[in-house]
Amino acid sequence: MNRFWLLLLLPVGLAAQTPKMKTGMNALKNDDYIGAISQFDGVILSAGKPEERAEAHYYRAESQVKLYRYALHNRHAPLLHAYADAYARACEDYTRAAELDKNVWGQSVQKELEALSPELIRDGLQKLEAAKKENDAAEKERLLQNATRCLQTAAKINSKQYLPADLLGQIALEQKQYRQAEQYLRDAATLFRQYPPESPDLLASYIYYRLALLHRHYLHRASADAPMPAQLQQALEYLRQAKSTLDAEYQRAGRLAGKLKSQELERYQKQFRAVQEDFYYLELDLYLQLPELHAEALTRFRDALQKEPKNYTLTLAYAQLLERNDMQQALAMYQKAALLQPDGYEANYHIGIIFVNEAARMEKEAAQTPNIDRFQQLNALTREYLAKARPHLQAAYRSRPDNMELVNALLQVTLNLHMPEDYQRYKTRQKELGGK
Repeated sequence: MNRFWLLLLLPVGLAAQTPKMKTGMNALKNDDYIGAISQFDGVILSAGKPEERAEAHYYRAESQVKLYRYALHNRHAPLLHAYADAYARACEDYTRAAELDKNVWGQSVQKELEALSPELIRDGLQKLEAAKKENDAAEKERLLQNATRCLQTAAKINSKQYLPADLLGQIALEQKQYRQAEQYLRDAATLFRQYPPESPDLLASYIYYRLALLHRHYLHRASADAPMPAQLQQALEYLRQAKSTLDAEYQRAGRLAGKLKSQELERYQKQFRAVQEDFYYLELDLYLQLPELHAEALTRFRDALQKEPKNYTLTLAYAQLLERNDMQQALAMYQKAALLQPDGYEANYHIGIIFVNEAARMEKEAAQTPNIDRFQQLNALTREYLAKARPHLQAAYRSRPDNMELVNALLQVTLNLHMPEDYQRYKTRQKELGGK
């Protein structure tokens, strides 16, 4: 009797799963994705036949993907928050479906995963960018963890793509896990070399740029106030690889020029110039930290400037290098830069400060000379240099009115030139910025 009832109960249990599966499928067809997920949960948890659970895993994955796409399309904040890891969960479900019943679901799962990979990367990138702007520490970490899960899942789907590793490196940077960031970025660099993308990617050069930044700013010993020369040299080497990669990808884009639309070609050109500017600034910073390479730095920037004589950033960088041993040449280069960008902050600031410093030197010499004629001459030169400094400092101030050092310089200039109204205006600004 007991055996009879046991045999009778088993079909009842299996029959109970069929309505759940059907209900879930109907919910999915009617765009009730949350309801569908709930029904497929029941099938999976019932521990029925492997093929039944495989089917439930597959369609639960589909429900999760469609639900998240709906939330993205409609900017549905509560759903985006509640199902932030939907894509990653879907990939786990697809994979489990193939494990449970490979013959039925294997090929379909592979296609779904490959189709989902770019969406995982895009979603991970969006979460990373959102985290960079987030002020709440807990929310920022939540976004970074979700981004990490998306990108790690994408890396599993296609182990030959470099972008997930690059983005995971950026996440580790945000989390201040610098050794982990270095490893991810080095992996990304290796993958990029071994499996370059079909279309040129100029931004891939930032992989090496970020490695250079790590060695410049973050990877030196905790007990040291500054990176060791060897680390600065390593940073410079990574930057050279960044520049080489940028040039190579830009040349690849150039070879495709005949096949590219004008908008695409223009996009590559703008990207090249923008990335190049970032590289010039870091290269200058590294050379300024390595005085033993000063002669090499002058040669490199002079050669680069000969190729791009109207490049504002290059002109500025060369002027800063010249300041070490030839102030007059440096001033001439800053003035050239100011002609290239009349409203540019850096060139105007440096010109103004050079004139202010020269005025201070004249004033000091005047205070020490017993000769009345020389005294008057030096006083006149002091005012002349201050008058030259003023328009450049004002131009810089229009760009950065919150710069206290700049405000203090303008206070000094207007005080010595006997300009009480201007002096009072900058004095007020000084107080607004927290000065005395």
